[in-house]
Amino acid sequence: MSRQSKISLSIGGIAFLATIAIYGIIRPAVFPSTTLGLGFLLYSEAVLFGGFTLIDRWSEKSSTLLTWSGIGVPVGLYGIVVFLSSLMFMGAHTAVVKGFLTLQIILLVAILTICLIIGSFSLRIRSEEGKIHEAGRTIQYAIDQLTQIKEQTDRKEDVDKLIEGLRFSDTSVTVDLDKKLSGAITTLRGLTASEDASKDEFSKAAQEIGILIKERSLQAKALKQGGI
Repeated sequence: MSRQSKISLSIGGIAFLATIAIYGIIRPAVFPSTTLGLGFLLYSEAVLFGGFTLIDRWSEKSSTLLTWSGIGVPVGLYGIVVFLSSLMFMGAHTAVVKGFLTLQIILLVAILTICLIIGSFSLRIRSEEGKIHEAGRTIQYAIDQLTQIKEQTDRKEDVDKLIEGLRFSDTSVTVDLDKKLSGAITTLRGLTASEDASKDEFSKAAQEIGILIKERSLQAKALKQGGI
């Protein structure tokens, strides 16, 4: 649990106890509206401070900005509206009980709908961001491998072309060829380290990597267009 969540729960606990204490000190006349209003007052505090904690934890596995703006703000406004409407209702006539409960049900359905929709989108965005980061790391690792190969061989121009090809590769998606490309680079590195490897073997391995880089670009383009 984060420090902010602990502070939120502590403040919520204090507000919860303070509300009960104030109610006990004032001791208003007990009507159904009074008791119901107190219950929703406490509920609104639980929503505000408990909701902050839940959203803080949810943001750890979803898009942080979308979670706080799309869920945090509506939940905060919902808690405030429930709190204020409960205060107003506590002094109202018993006849408005049905209207008050109807309002609370409508508000609850609305906030749950918003949370479910935004929560689903925020998880999807976080998943897409994770895929993009993974693709970027894969390409960068391949570039690093080729850079090391370049330092160990006199065929630097050939390796430079491969590095340039990867630098202009699409790093927003991971494709099936990434594993094959990684294996081909490992093979080239092995040839570089081997004293028995011929220049023809090196050239053939480098050409294969060049072909894989081009095929990867086509596969990534097709994947983004929904062709695969």
